[in-house]
Parts: sequence; structure tokens; C-alpha cells
Amino acid sequence: MGSRPDARDQGRGNPTSGQSARMASVAAQSPTRPVRFVKAQQQPVSSRLADTRVQLGHACLGQHLAIQQLLLSVFHYPTLDTFLEWIEAPGYRPENRIVAMHGMRLVGHVHVVLQQWHWAGGVVPVAHLAGVATAAPYRGQGIGTLLVQHALAKAQEEKAWVAVVHAAHPEFFLRRGWLAVPGKQGWRLTPRDLLAQLPQPSQASGWTIRPWRQLELEGLHRLYEQTSRFCPGAAVRTLEFWQWL
Repeated sequence: MGSRPDARDQGRGNPTSGQSARMASVAAQSPTRPVRFVKAQQQPVSSRLADTRVQLGHACLGQHLAIQQLLLSVFHYPTLDTFLEWIEAPGYRPENRIVAMHGMRLVGHVHVVLQQWHWAGGVVPVAHLAGVATAAPYRGQGIGTLLVQHALAKAQEEKAWVAVVHAAHPEFFLRRGWLAVPGKQGWRLTPRDLLAQLPQPSQASGWTIRPWRQLELEGLHRLYEQTSRFCPGAAVRTLEFWQWL
């Protein structure tokens, strides 16, 4: 089982005060059939595993290569270069990754990516559960379930009000009490691919479509903030995050 790894949109802001701190969980299916799941309360973390030799804990810097190899085996992504870019993101902490170990072998993983979302005129703290994965020989033993439970406990510890996961296998979450909510999905494109899909404006229009330049960074950040605050679910992105991105 697994959910797509994604280290984008990790920018963090300050949560809006005066709102309920009740925990909700959200999962989104693949882009072909966008579905989300929500549940209102977190269940107590269980320690039951079919193989008692499997232990869960927070990741450390020395486990990054093993994590990348596990994600690559499950999702065929990310490459090592891409993964190294992810761990350079502002605010990244290896301990926000939860791993399952069988002896010295890393057999399960989930990354709790802390975000802030614009919502209802305010900002909501969100935990994105990225890269929920179990190595093929260890599936069906309850490792995935326990990883998600620990991730939700971590989300509550970090004061997140919403937990989100993009799931390749939504039935895994449905069976565990997550409620489906329709929603739009995004796709990852390179600037070249995106430009190839856009119609080119005529010279008379005065418009030009091109990749942005580094000197335009502050203007891009300002434009995103002006528009994203009216888009429920849009992630808060700091200037530091844009510089990394």
C-alpha cells in the first residue's frame, strides 16, 4: 500500500486563533477520480503488529537513503536528486518522518509534512501525510495502519487541525473510517511541459508567457499571497519557501 510522496508546499505560517482545535483527517484519491476522506476524531494508537520484531520510530538523518529507496520501490519516484532537494526545504525535520524497522531493514514510512492553509478568511494548520508506504513483503501485517495512527498522533502533537493524504489506494482509508469529500487534484509539470500546453497570445494582446526570473521572486510571492488567500485549501508559502522552490 502507499500514498504518493510529495514534499512541496511545506511553507508554514501562524495559525488563526479562536477556532475549534478538533482534529479532522482528509485523504485524496488519484487525479482520475478525485475523492477525499474525513474523520472527526483520532483513535488511540495501537501497538499490535503481526510481526512483533517490527518497531516504529522517528527517522534520523542516517535513514534518508533507505527512505528514498523504499519510496522508489513503491512509487517509482523520487529520484535521489529529487529527494535530496526535498530535504533541503525550509522547516524540514527528519523526525517528522515515521519509519517501521525490521531489524536493520526499513520496511515502512510516512512523512508528516506540516503546512498552513488559507481557509474561510483565516489560516489553518494542516498535516500532509506524504509517502505512506510499506515494503511489499511486509504488507498485510498492520504496519500501514500503525504508521497512519502514529502520523495522526504526530499531527495532533503539532497542533494540526486537518490531516491530508493523497492515496493511490483510497479503500485502505475508507476501511479505517475516513469520509470521502470531492476535491480538485493537481499535476506536476515542468515549465517546458506547461508552456507547450498553453496557447500563445498574439502580439497585439500585449501579453507574454514565459518562465519567471529570479529578480521577479518578490513580485511572484506577493501575487501568490494576494490570490491564494481567496482559495480555500491553498498553502501558505513564505518567501523563504519560494527561494527554495
